[in-house]
Amino acid sequence: ETSKTYLKGGRAMIEDAVKIITETKNSLIEKYEMKKITTTRNNVIWGTEKVVLIQNMTTGELKLKKNLR
Repeated sequence: ETSKTYLKGGRAMIEDAVKIITETKNSLIEKYEMKKITTTRNNVIWGTEKVVLIQNMTTGELKLKKNLR
């Protein structure tokens, strides 16, 4: 019984995290008018002349970096 409750809680926490990451990504893309640059095997990359936003599609992790190209 306890493990079922934990799994439900864990799943809800993961869903909440995915929702927060997605909302953050969309907010950054909209706010800074980023354009999709490319898709690699594991990443989707959006950017401007100054910054790039990289989302690892395997882990969901977002990275915001200076655009060095």
